Amino acid sequence: MEIAKVWNIIWHNEFFHWAVAFVLIVAIIVELCTLWQYWLSECGTTQAAIKFLNNFKKGKNVKLSNKVRPWLKDHLGTDDSSRFRQQDGNFILIKYPSVLAHPIPRSSLRFVTTLCTAIGLLGTFYGIQRCTKTSSNW
Repeated sequence: MEIAKVWNIIWHNEFFHWAVAFVLIVAIIVELCTLWQYWLSECGTTQAAIKFLNNFKKGKNVKLSNKVRPWLKDHLGTDDSSRFRQQDGNFILIKYPSVLAHPIPRSSLRFVTTLCTAIGLLGTFYGIQRCTKTSSNW
């Protein structure tokens, strides 16, 4: 019950509360969409190719998809499964997948935490000003 009392003190449906909530929700949605696009453009093909190679190495009957074929040609030198070069049971790459070498790019939303803090600080000053204005009328 104490949490409800604290929540009622903190949340008064002021503009600043809604502004912080809106900025935060929009930032989360944008960040998730950006990550999904990065995954589809950079990581999806590499994951499919690694999965194909793991299944091939285990001796499973795998079908070579059109999505994986160009990746195999670029990184292994051939898309013919009988001609994969192996050494000690490992595949020999002629070109390392660049997506595995560099980290996920930095977000373009680095400023969101600062923006939410600034809105909260403005809301604090507004609340102090409002409280002193109403208390002086007594």
